[in-house]
Amino acid sequence: MQKTNEQTGEIIALYLLWVQNIIMALIMVFVPPIIVSFAITQLSDLEKYKQSSSGKYMQKYMTRRMEILRFIGYAIMAIGAWYHISNQVIEEKS
Repeated sequence: MQKTNEQTGEIIALYLLWVQNIIMALIMVFVPPIIVSFAITQLSDLEKYKQSSSGKYMQKYMTRRMEILRFIGYAIMAIGAWYHISNQVIEEKS
């Protein structure tokens, strides 16, 4: 569920970059994930998720290198949105 919400914020941020509203775009990219992550870590026990098969999969495959690659991909889309290069935004997200 959080992944869907995260992607929704990213898509809204891309639109905001497209219309040159960088402040709101930055807010959409950073504020909701920080709030949700803080709330989840404070209000729930995540150990059972860490020990689940999907938790183990994430530990194995979501390395720092993969996080950097995802960030670079999103940065490419953000630049494409800012400069109205639509195929750069569409191709990267697909």
